[in-house]
Amino acid sequence: LFGLPQLGKPKAQVLAELILKETGYAPTYEARCWDIDGEGDPAGQVLVVAVDSLEARRSVWQRVKAGLEGGQPRLLLDLRMGAQVARVFAIQPHQAEERAYYERSLSPSLPPAKAKCSEKSIIYCPLAAASLGLALLRHWLVGRPHPVEVAQDLVTFTQVATFLDGRNGRAA
Repeated sequence: LFGLPQLGKPKAQVLAELILKETGYAPTYEARCWDIDGEGDPAGQVLVVAVDSLEARRSVWQRVKAGLEGGQPRLLLDLRMGAQVARVFAIQPHQAEERAYYERSLSPSLPPAKAKCSEKSIIYCPLAAASLGLALLRHWLVGRPHPVEVAQDLVTFTQVATFLDGRNGRAA
């Protein structure tokens, strides 16, 4: 997602510039560092979660759930990388079924991967995750049905999309 011209810019600004370039839509955004251990509520219609641990995701999610009465965020995008596997979630927190699906992803059923995302992957891996996130965002923005999760293995070129209406798909 970051190239040399983006160094030093907030991630939210870079994402907004990329959305404008790819879709022609100029989103409004608030770039801020959100101390996941501090106080405050997520603001805005779309919350992009790009943190490095499941514990940090749980902390963000608890704050999202605590603020649901305020109507924000309308969409949570969670971009995850583990070596050369991307998992991207597009959750509408006000939808009970989507909320439950996402909460299950915050309880690890497998031990953590031995390789951290930067140890065995290269730049195309986070770019693939960002591209999936942007595609899910676009579907949401224009009102198209979208999966709650897309998993993509960049070694085997396998992709699985999970829809909660039963039309899950696998592309190889």
